[in-house]
Amino acid sequence: MTKRTIAVPGVGRITGEPDTVITNLGVTITAPSVAAATQAAAESLNAMTDALRAAGVDQRDLRTAEYSVAPQYRYPSEGGPVLDGFLVSSSMSVRLRDTAGAGGAIDAAVAAGGDASVVNGISFEVSDPAAALVAARDAAFVDAMARAAQLATAAGGTVGRVVSVTEASDGRLPVGGFAAGAAKMAFAATPVQPGEVAIEVRLELVVEFEPADEETD
Repeated sequence: MTKRTIAVPGVGRITGEPDTVITNLGVTITAPSVAAATQAAAESLNAMTDALRAAGVDQRDLRTAEYSVAPQYRYPSEGGPVLDGFLVSSSMSVRLRDTAGAGGAIDAAVAAGGDASVVNGISFEVSDPAAALVAARDAAFVDAMARAAQLATAAGGTVGRVVSVTEASDGRLPVGGFAAGAAKMAFAATPVQPGEVAIEVRLELVVEFEPADEETD
């Protein structure tokens, strides 16, 4: 006898407070020559790095994110384009493990970089999400089984054993960290409000379905 089955999704979502701030800090410099632009950018970025290290940021939490050099032209009303200098953009990804001091560390870096400083976004994450992922998987399984039981009951039967389980997501965190929730924290320096983050796991279950009036062959 071929067993009937039901395929159902399950979603598990665990929320918590992040313990790490991720930001992108850098500089943008325009100067008449490549040498002058690259030198000024290097000096400003090194000053930002020194400020972050002085604020307690470990070297392993600083990573070069972007570096570009491009000519800048102006376009007079007559004649062709005229070279007007060179633009250098350089930035680094910064992982701040002290959320309470994140605003102060960012302020110190921006002050050190001067008017050339650029801040490109902030995101939040949990440094060790393993336990939350386990809890999210458990919740997703319970959710899927509840859906299967509801459908089986509506169809006048009961669920049997689980035939297969597939994790629709691979357990990795989404790019950009987690979804930010309502703000919970603020600092005397630049406000950094982590709020809540969420880890979500999606499962696909196939379970046997046993109709109440099933006849035995």
